[in-house]
Amino acid sequence: MNFKEMLKAALAKQEAIINGALAENRAMTAEEQASYDALEAEIANLEKSIEAEAKMAARAAASATPVNTPLYAQPKNPASVENITREIFGSVGGYFQAVHKVKNEPEYGEKLAKLNSEVLKISNAAGMNESTPSDGGVLVGTDVSSVLLAKAYETGKLVSKAFKMPISKNSNSMSLPVIDETSRVNGSRYGGIQMYWEGEAAKMTGTKPKMGSVDMKLRNLNGLVYVTDDLLEDAASLEAWIMKKFPEEAGFKLDDAIINGTGTGMPLGISKSGALIKVAKEAGQVAKTIVAENIIKMYARFNGNPATSVWVVNRDTLPQVVTMSIAIGTSGVLVYMPPTGLAGNIYGTLFGMPVIPIEQCETLGTAGDIELIDMGQYIMSDKGSLKIASSMHVRFEYNEMAFRFTYRADGQPEKNKPLTPFKGTDTVSPYVALETRG
Repeated sequence: MNFKEMLKAALAKQEAIINGALAENRAMTAEEQASYDALEAEIANLEKSIEAEAKMAARAAASATPVNTPLYAQPKNPASVENITREIFGSVGGYFQAVHKVKNEPEYGEKLAKLNSEVLKISNAAGMNESTPSDGGVLVGTDVSSVLLAKAYETGKLVSKAFKMPISKNSNSMSLPVIDETSRVNGSRYGGIQMYWEGEAAKMTGTKPKMGSVDMKLRNLNGLVYVTDDLLEDAASLEAWIMKKFPEEAGFKLDDAIINGTGTGMPLGISKSGALIKVAKEAGQVAKTIVAENIIKMYARFNGNPATSVWVVNRDTLPQVVTMSIAIGTSGVLVYMPPTGLAGNIYGTLFGMPVIPIEQCETLGTAGDIELIDMGQYIMSDKGSLKIASSMHVRFEYNEMAFRFTYRADGQPEKNKPLTPFKGTDTVSPYVALETRG
């Protein structure tokens, strides 16, 4: 029995313990919990063993690469790559079948490892082809993965400001307990906690908070790119190109999901949140305009933390936003405060919070062209790693290498409904938008 088979058996035992308790509609017994914890430790050790075995195989494959040859060189005899593929899998179609089945059937992983090892011998492709086959390619090293993700978060204007909650190694989802608070009136604050002054009540009434949850499930953000021979021949250029282009696209897509995500196969965006408040336009307001009264009323309905909050706007709203003013006598005062060189601010502000132009907001006059959001109350979760798989077979006839990027993450607003304040009639929220002015 190999490490992967041992891991599969341990996971099956864990599942049996949980299913047994669920079938009897009870929690695990102390004995079952002890067995479960022991299996958890065994699983962790087996995963480390599998990783060590993969690294050993990678070193063995790399040692077959001639020392004084360039990285990413093309095969001396390209046809032989196809021949090796047919020899191992029976056909190129068999190779694609292995790519499809490798997750659930370990023997295909061994065949893909053999293919990578043989291809390395003839192609000298040591750089990006690193170690363990995964879905027909290889996983990039942890250090490179971290750099790419860090750059993606830097490129995105919003994702770097979200509240991060990493998902543990052995899980694909998590449920975060939150207080179910929809009102700030007595008896409803913090989901139902209530306190009394001595003179307010002759007898205290017991209370307990009402809890809810934010459920996060990893979604795949995928990308596919074909790299030409010329770029493959220059390792430095290839690295620089991937390090620049992938983070830019990943950052854009993450920001778009934070604003517009549907929650189906992707994160749930703020614009689709049940907690979003849309402030009505002013009576008689001209189409495709933003006036100071809109901003004041948006701010009045906002209850987020100013330290973690931003205004996001479509760039075509800027002529309206920058020139807004409040009439005072026969003149007026500007509402928008422009960036200041001495203070080092790169964004202008409204009510002291940054105004960030992004492409993901709707065009001027449409609901969502300007939003005030507390990014500290938007939760992003991920596995903290990036999978980069490569294959020279998908675009074999074009002499191109295919690289596939997969980032597993999820996100959603922490709140799912507006809040009724302690005193007052208008609800408030950490997410506020301006209604359509078409």
